[in-house]
Amino acid sequence: MLAGWMGGKATPQRQTCVTLLIAVMTLGLLGDALFNGAGSLGLNFALWLAAVITAYLVIARQAGTPLAGGRLLLLALALVCAAMMVWRGAETLQAWSLMAAFACLLLAAAMRPAQGFQRLGILEVMILGADAFVSLAAGLPRIIAAVDPVAWWAHRTHRHVFVLGRALVLTAPLVLGFGGLFIAADAVFESRANDLLFVDLSGLRSHVAWTIGTAWLAGGVLWAGVAVKAPPDVSFDLPEAKRLQTLEVAVIVGSLVVLFALFVAVQVRYLFSGEGPVEASLDLTYAQYARRGFFELVAATALLLPVLLVLDWALARRHTTHIAYRVLAGMLLALLSVVMLSAFERMQVYKDAYGLTELRVYVSAFLVWLGVVFVWFAASVLAGRRDRFLAVTIVAAVVSLILLNVLSPDTMIARTNTARAAEGKEFDAQHAALLGPDAVPELIESLDQLSETDACTIARVLLDRWRDEDLDLRGWNYARAEAIEAVNDNEARLEAACPGGPRS
Repeated sequence: MLAGWMGGKATPQRQTCVTLLIAVMTLGLLGDALFNGAGSLGLNFALWLAAVITAYLVIARQAGTPLAGGRLLLLALALVCAAMMVWRGAETLQAWSLMAAFACLLLAAAMRPAQGFQRLGILEVMILGADAFVSLAAGLPRIIAAVDPVAWWAHRTHRHVFVLGRALVLTAPLVLGFGGLFIAADAVFESRANDLLFVDLSGLRSHVAWTIGTAWLAGGVLWAGVAVKAPPDVSFDLPEAKRLQTLEVAVIVGSLVVLFALFVAVQVRYLFSGEGPVEASLDLTYAQYARRGFFELVAATALLLPVLLVLDWALARRHTTHIAYRVLAGMLLALLSVVMLSAFERMQVYKDAYGLTELRVYVSAFLVWLGVVFVWFAASVLAGRRDRFLAVTIVAAVVSLILLNVLSPDTMIARTNTARAAEGKEFDAQHAALLGPDAVPELIESLDQLSETDACTIARVLLDRWRDEDLDLRGWNYARAEAIEAVNDNEARLEAACPGGPRS
């Protein structure tokens, strides 16, 4: 049975709602000041997110919303993700950091206080995510509706409406009449009046869009954290008669064990034995054989996790059934480790033969994170502590993102591919030059190792992209600042690498 579906609404006290509206309006104006015309994300996003979190903490304390350690941890992780956007400049890495920051922020705002973060359930996170998206869409209108500014204004001003209206009716013709005479009498006064009355509104649309957009996001987060009350219990249980029995578990998981074992046997015989067996058995080189299958193995690894989680959830409540599942799942995980080693071996051969790309680096990082998740799966779910699985998985994902920022994928790609070029291997100079700003110092350092044609291509693209680039302080980013400085400091060297323009 499903208990406690979507979180309910509980309108806070009026003073809290007024504070929410003021905070949302302020955050909207701040968002317009930080993002409108900035051209890129960096320091501006970190500052805005810090302002949103500060507002949330202040208003939550005022509203009496509990701020348990789990919420504070998620808020801290959101700030870390925002800080990484100030550090690295690769677009893909920034996109992941942006999504991770918002995910942590929304989860912190939407999670129910009674449930500790350490015991956060998978179904609960799905429901909280749905609640958070509903709050994002409807949070600002709900805040406005709770404050009801129209009724408040009417209540305060209804006595003065008639007096004010009569004054305006009498004033308008006088001002227009005397103003028209003064405009006709003096050219300078006419010019000043035109400047005052005819305001250029061409940029108003973008200001309104940024103000409303960022206010809407902030309103959704703050409303979710203060006003949306999550259900006291979230669970979905199967009747015992519909749960998987021991025989069914043996057939399902046992079949997977046999399939994985057959695949592992092939890997041990061919992939891990070097070039000889492959080239003797197939009309393929070892590199061609290993090139196929990396992404398919990553997909198989990722697919196995939800399969095992669903099977664990559907097990019959019998000790023998659980023992059978744990034994077979343990065997499956042991075989999976060999499958993952096969994927990494294929990527190594792939890299040696064809170099690195962003897709290959990020998928490899995803595979490493999956390896950590499966180890924790064995230590938590298979050990009977399923409720502890998700929290560590979320933290591991953020830690993996932090490590990716430390390693800098674009720098790794540039270093690996330029080293291949120095060895006379195939090198795509255009692809290298179009990497993110993190790669620029590495590319400049490697110019002397490249052929004249490749050095010319990289030099010309770097000069076109980064020379005299104007970096808006609001969107300041360390990697972009370093790229601009590196190109400007090495301008003479880059010009010397391609004095006559790029060669074909």
